[in-house]
Amino acid sequence: MKRNLLYHAMVDTARNYAMCFGLNVKQSLMDNVLTFNFTRHVTGSIEDKHLFSVSINFNNKDPMISKTVISDYSTVYMDDMVRDTEFFAEEISKQMKDFVAEVNNMTLEDFNEEYVFLQHGLYFTDSLMYDSCFNDLKRAEFPLMENESEKQRVFFDMDGVVAEFNKKATMEEVFSEGYFKGLNPMQSSIDIAKALQDKGYEVFILSKSRGDKISEKIEWLKEYMPFIKPENICFVPLNGEKKNFIYAPRESDILIDDYNPNLLEWHGIAVKGINGINTYTDKFYSIDISFYKLYEDYIGNYDEIKERIDTAINEIDYYADKGIDFETEFEQEYTG
Repeated sequence: MKRNLLYHAMVDTARNYAMCFGLNVKQSLMDNVLTFNFTRHVTGSIEDKHLFSVSINFNNKDPMISKTVISDYSTVYMDDMVRDTEFFAEEISKQMKDFVAEVNNMTLEDFNEEYVFLQHGLYFTDSLMYDSCFNDLKRAEFPLMENESEKQRVFFDMDGVVAEFNKKATMEEVFSEGYFKGLNPMQSSIDIAKALQDKGYEVFILSKSRGDKISEKIEWLKEYMPFIKPENICFVPLNGEKKNFIYAPRESDILIDDYNPNLLEWHGIAVKGINGINTYTDKFYSIDISFYKLYEDYIGNYDEIKERIDTAINEIDYYADKGIDFETEFEQEYTG
């Protein structure tokens, strides 16, 4: 009975690991060996790429866990991001071992609880939806509130938009303790966000995150963007769509993001933040946020900083007025 429950719990747990790391997963069971195949979609490819597998052998009293990394895809390039699959495989297999050991020591009564929180990660049964999972994590810091303001809403991404993206960081460094809390602020974007709020916009943070890194991002926002209302801070699982994790999506919603796939999935007005690392595209509106380096000599560059903030604000006002149906005129402006 307990083994059957453990099997189902492992399936739910693997799905949550995949969600946290931005992966996809499928499972198979043969001869009491439960195998999870973790895959990832690669831009330009029809099929997901198989990255690694984690197997749990239930033939012994204490289940044995092993992992296999697919060598052909030990490193997979996703646009500008490098996903270190060896790190993913090691991290997930380690956490699964901890999970199995923890559950093996539980009484059947404890195991039958509706969902289980364990100290080393996220483990939920399918009775708890992913959006509730992330909302509950946020509620641990701030009360979750439904925002019904009729103001024009603008959503800012974090990494590469308001926080300086470290392109040289490995995935192990990105997921290490303290990484997000130590990112430098991009003061250009922060000042644009504050100016928009002062002008009457409803300003939000909308950031993809692994569940156990949310608290670090909240600490960062408390330090560098204290003007953002707690209820306007929204987090999204790594392979979730941002529009699914905000309250009452509207076509007038503006997203400022540096990553094309996030902008392509957006339901409203997509604005690409040009940060000095990424490149301009005529698929989206855009604003320049790359001038944050000018703040190193704020007094000497004050006039230019102010002019570029004003330009960004005027552009966002224009995009808000034009709305979502901008494509034809926008293409004529930039190609004609």
